[in-house]
Amino acid sequence: MNNDFIKVYNKVIGEDLCQQLIAMFEENPEHQEDIKLEGHRSFKQITLQQYFAWQPFTEALTEVFFEHIDKYRQDCNITNQMFPEQFAFEQYRMKKYEANDFDEFKDHVDVGNYESARRFLVFFLYLNSPEKGATTFPQWNMRVEPSPGRMLMFPPLWTHLHAGEKPEVEPKYIIGSYLHYV
Repeated sequence: MNNDFIKVYNKVIGEDLCQQLIAMFEENPEHQEDIKLEGHRSFKQITLQQYFAWQPFTEALTEVFFEHIDKYRQDCNITNQMFPEQFAFEQYRMKKYEANDFDEFKDHVDVGNYESARRFLVFFLYLNSPEKGATTFPQWNMRVEPSPGRMLMFPPLWTHLHAGEKPEVEPKYIIGSYLHYV
């Protein structure tokens, strides 16, 4: 089943680092972009590689992501013939979804056009535990609740429709990236 390729890894980074990342996000409003997409899809984000101050964090995250690529491959029984020899990371984006009536990401897939077609694996790293704000997979009746240091990995393709529920009480913070074919 395709939901076999949805994997959750807990405590891939510590809560202290999660809190440090959130604090740095809030301390740097000049780095934040307001993203508003068609429909109910809006949030604030920082593209981490664009700012020198984030470099130590991007280096640490790269190590965590590499470690979990191997774990994901083992857990999903992905052989060398199934996985590209060469790949690259998309820039890391830290996102904040406010507890309001419009910050959410309704049902969608992450590969929808030529530009995004290089993506083949998603990384969502949750930094906090808002009361609401799960990532849901409606076809699989599956939900992944945010928790500090929890990472969600899955294919970004049409086979994995998903949504980011809007938080209702406090903001939700995540860091996301993708593996790309090169």
